[in-house]
Amino acid sequence: MKLSGKHGLGKESKMQSLNKILQRTKTILSLLAFLSVLVFIAVAANHLEHNSPLYMPNANEIKADISYLSAQAKGRIHAFQKRSSPNYTKDFTQPLVDDEETIYGKAVQISIPSVGIDLNVLEGSYDNDSKEWTIDDGVAFWANLSDLPSNLKGNTLIYAHNRTDAFYYTKNMKKGDLIILTLEDGSQLTYEYFDDEIVSPENSSVFQTKDIPRLTLLTCNGDMSLKRRLIYAKLVDATPANNNDK
Repeated sequence: MKLSGKHGLGKESKMQSLNKILQRTKTILSLLAFLSVLVFIAVAANHLEHNSPLYMPNANEIKADISYLSAQAKGRIHAFQKRSSPNYTKDFTQPLVDDEETIYGKAVQISIPSVGIDLNVLEGSYDNDSKEWTIDDGVAFWANLSDLPSNLKGNTLIYAHNRTDAFYYTKNMKKGDLIILTLEDGSQLTYEYFDDEIVSPENSSVFQTKDIPRLTLLTCNGDMSLKRRLIYAKLVDATPANNNDK
């Protein structure tokens, strides 16, 4: 039996609705496939970095890698759009910095020339049993609950003892002083100190990520070291590893 009149149109409308649903389903499946690829890349990158067949990255590491890959892709789009403007200039105070080369990785050295600080940087982690962070004399630590140093975005926390072989002389810093982080690939990120504050040890704001690249230094402060001093610095220069040899 042939359908005609409004019945025929009704069938056509249903087919169009079905096609729309199929298209949406395909889009969702494509997005899921893309996310799966990102997860695979993150797992593979962590595997190569740790060079251990028994190592499996935790959820936070995978999330950080996916976040970085997403930010990097957005940064490239942002870069293309900004270069289209005749008034293009580098601006490290804006999110997703437009730079010729993305810089991202673990810090291995921190230098504050104005106060004579030059320390190796190790990875610091929080022990849930002892309720304490990794700490030692004569070195600084990157808190691995904070963002890795990057010229894209994020808040990197570096901490050390308030002793003469660590961060004691940060008390002599003046606003505008430069802080240089050297990453494990040899690239460098230079930050400018712009503010500080005294907080309680329980203050968790130091782990809040930022839409612009920022560095936070932390050390003990006050009587019996019962307080913490936070030193805030903004990114002002980024030098890829291959430029440091020139």
